Amino acid sequence: MRLLIGGPANSGKSTLTIGLQRVLVEKGFTVCAYEIDVYSDTHKPLTGQKPWESRQKNFDANEEDIRHVITSFASDPSRIVLGDLPGNIRNKHLSLMMSEGTHALYVGHSDTEIVSWLRAFRRAGITCIGTVLTTMDGIYNNIWVHNPDIVVHNLDRTIRPHEQGIYNVAKLVLNHL
Repeated sequence: MRLLIGGPANSGKSTLTIGLQRVLVEKGFTVCAYEIDVYSDTHKPLTGQKPWESRQKNFDANEEDIRHVITSFASDPSRIVLGDLPGNIRNKHLSLMMSEGTHALYVGHSDTEIVSWLRAFRRAGITCIGTVLTTMDGIYNNIWVHNPDIVVHNLDRTIRPHEQGIYNVAKLVLNHL
């Protein structure tokens, strides 16, 4: 399974991706997570490989950088391969970034962009297995027109793999293997 995690910027995609990876590994699966968002350097600070102050934005990333990540994502032999997409639905390279995905999750604080993301997944021939509402502070105060499949609380750039919502996302993923 090559699962893409998509949704608006700052919606908790990276935190969810790394938390999900940890839960699935605990369950005995081989899992690798790729930061397909070549413009941001979020996974290393999230996993403690570098301090947040050293996080870099790469606004000069180009199609060659994207193809390099996508090639690695596509050829990874892990049972589950997670791909953390950039948060801009209008990214000119988004279709290339999604080209090797087989499944997707929409992640967001609200559903303001859900229709655009679901349409993008559909155009790419990718099955969206669910929608995930995320909160940074544990408070669910957003109104969704489309009811989310799962709510995950406290995605504040701290990995909490034992958050019940992340277990629920893992269960959803495993149901689609």
